[in-house]
Amino acid sequence: MPLKLTIVLGVRNRAALEQLLADQQNPASSQYRKWLTPKEFANRFGPSDQQVNFVKDWLKGEGFDVVSVNRLGRTIQVRGNVETAERAFSTTVMAEGASYVNTTDPSIPAQFDGLIVSIMGLDNTHAAMPAGLHRLAPPASHSSTQRGLETFALADNANSPSMPGATEGGSTAFGPADVERFYDETPLLSAGNSGTASPDCVAVDEDSDYLPAAVTLYDSTFFKVAPAAVTNVYPDGSSPGVTADEVETLLDIEYSQATAPGTPVHPYIAGDLYDSISQSVTDGTCGAISVSYIYCGESLSFFDGLDTLFAQAATQGQSVFIASGDWGAAGLQYDSSNGTCVTGTMRNPSEMAASPHVTAVGGTTFSPQYNLGNDISMVGMAPGGIESGWDASGGGVSEIFLTKPTWQTGPGVPADNARDIPDVAMMAWAPYVFIGADNNGTAIIQCCWGGTSLATPLWAGYSRVLAVASDNTRLGLLNPMIYNVANAGLPEDGGIEDVLSGNNSDNGVTGYSAGAGYDQVTGWGSVDMDEFAAAFASGPHPTPTATTSATATSTATATPSPTGTSTGVPTRTATATATATSVATVTATRTATVTATATSTPTSSATSTATATRTATQTATASVTATATATATGTGSATPSASATSTATASPTATATRTATQTATSTATATPTPTRTTTASATATSTPTSTATATTTPTASATPDPVVTPVPSALKITPDKLKFGMVGTGATSSAQTVTLSNPNKKKQVPITLKSWNFIGEFAVSQGQTTCAPFTTLNPGQKCKIGVVFKPTTTGAQSGKLTIVGNQSNHPSVTLKGTGK
Repeated sequence: MPLKLTIVLGVRNRAALEQLLADQQNPASSQYRKWLTPKEFANRFGPSDQQVNFVKDWLKGEGFDVVSVNRLGRTIQVRGNVETAERAFSTTVMAEGASYVNTTDPSIPAQFDGLIVSIMGLDNTHAAMPAGLHRLAPPASHSSTQRGLETFALADNANSPSMPGATEGGSTAFGPADVERFYDETPLLSAGNSGTASPDCVAVDEDSDYLPAAVTLYDSTFFKVAPAAVTNVYPDGSSPGVTADEVETLLDIEYSQATAPGTPVHPYIAGDLYDSISQSVTDGTCGAISVSYIYCGESLSFFDGLDTLFAQAATQGQSVFIASGDWGAAGLQYDSSNGTCVTGTMRNPSEMAASPHVTAVGGTTFSPQYNLGNDISMVGMAPGGIESGWDASGGGVSEIFLTKPTWQTGPGVPADNARDIPDVAMMAWAPYVFIGADNNGTAIIQCCWGGTSLATPLWAGYSRVLAVASDNTRLGLLNPMIYNVANAGLPEDGGIEDVLSGNNSDNGVTGYSAGAGYDQVTGWGSVDMDEFAAAFASGPHPTPTATTSATATSTATATPSPTGTSTGVPTRTATATATATSVATVTATRTATVTATATSTPTSSATSTATATRTATQTATASVTATATATATGTGSATPSASATSTATASPTATATRTATQTATSTATATPTPTRTTTASATATSTPTSTATATTTPTASATPDPVVTPVPSALKITPDKLKFGMVGTGATSSAQTVTLSNPNKKKQVPITLKSWNFIGEFAVSQGQTTCAPFTTLNPGQKCKIGVVFKPTTTGAQSGKLTIVGNQSNHPSVTLKGTGK
């Protein structure tokens, strides 16, 4: 039986990658929002040409035909028969009917640990399907090809107080303007913020083509001004055709337009969803990527490979949104009897959505509410909001990503040492939405669709509006800022709309309950788009730290010329041992080992960085255990390096301690605690050349001198009250300013302004503001913040502007105005 396999290559310098990701989200860093291009990412973190050729030559030597090499996408496609695959990867492939599966994890030679992270195509017992895409069949005729503009029930309309949305062909649901009104995006759109313009775009990753006339009908039906252009991208060179997933493609296009009508949409369409995802990342064209699919039956290493793509997207400033799924906590599992995904019988969170480099989107539901004909069905208007957690909203704790991201903290976040999902939510079920659909080649308007497949493109589109509000086309991973705004205690004026009710138990599987703070049904909840955009643009800004990924892999490289035989290493976990004149013991993650005998002259480098403080005790982080005999001379903060003609380059992921001795022959040992490991050894006859240099100058004192930290002075704000008088509802007042100053000239201590927060219907005026988050005011310096009043209701209103920084006081400005 012929097989077509895709070999997925990992990234190198993983610790440096995670540090860059943290720096790109840290306003205090010189790398803040300095995004990479796909080519820059490949040069810094992708496998080298030598490594790619090394793998390619090995595959050829095993009998495979190399079909293509995608250096930006880090994949090598090969063809071969089952016998070749079984021999090369030390596994057995069994077939039953149309299904075939490898009975054991594939194995690879130890030198490829971390370089090869996934092998796709050894089985077909897995599937990808839309993560939501649920429809409630309407009770009446639900489609038509023509109609005027929708009727907005969300406008205050006493003549039709009971209509909860747009009405089309006898059915009632939301159109795009209803969504915009409910989530309070209308003020942003009215002010001209309809999302980023071309060349930016929203990528929607799909596995089916669609009827363009359906999108055209949707646009002409629901928009007074046509949205930005839709441009198809076919990663495989041609269309895969229209499949049963066409509705997913249409829903994704149309509802990313709903929240960002000014941003172009690029559907990436390939027969294999992985190709669509990969191309949308390696193109680097769109600032946001929406994926409304879920995988079932895939291996752990498959999700590791996907995560490297999402990490790359984050370094390029792309914000990735992935649906958490529509099967509650049960999720999906693979059913081999019919070759598809079915509802799980135990907790199965979407592991693609659990990547620490994406925003996972859950779902809510609600019933529009009215009082004497006046609409109150706007997010957050009722006490506690009117949304509840949808019972099918996917969520839970990852079984793969077993390190909690540093930004995932706050009330309600489980202390489970793992990635939890979702992060946020938005409408996924009632009151449902209309779409432009394909009725056997004829475009129609159809009711009543929903799912996290709806919530996800809504968030992806909204991110483009956030980009405009922040004056940055690219934002990267939104999670650090989302969690920071939520943790700042801003449920009222930060735009976070906590969802307090509902649970996601499904199919007999006990799920989780929504509640105050974070939960595994809706994450932090949904948002008031206008308020959240203001909070997002003005702070508080996170100060992320690098997180070692739970799937961080060690990179082992070599260029041997073997004359013997080699038995591969399982790609899940490994402890590989290479024995040469210099001895190195390498502990890796997710790749087990083999015994190999070869006569070769391999090349090896093992690098560890150690920091010694006063007692010359150095701490090294490594995913290897390397023992090398070398003569070293040391300084207090040493970076010893050993190079020998042997094979192993490792990316650090574990912590060990050692003592450096000045001018001595020393043994450096790093001992990590790996997970899922098996052990084997490889013996090579070689002629290595080993050099090691280290210089340390330890200081005898073991007790550091106390450090006195100067206390900043009080921040002065003038005036401490602003009155705006009468302003029409829906209008924005003229800006007034407050001056912030550091008056303390004697102590010469600077004040760092971190953020400022508003309570009430007041907002920052960027045109009048000279302060910026993380501005430093040296003694005698001043800056200004512009403030405007934006009433949405009539009557007298009051609010407050609070300044957050390292000053010794906590100043605020009282704000007053009257809506008319």
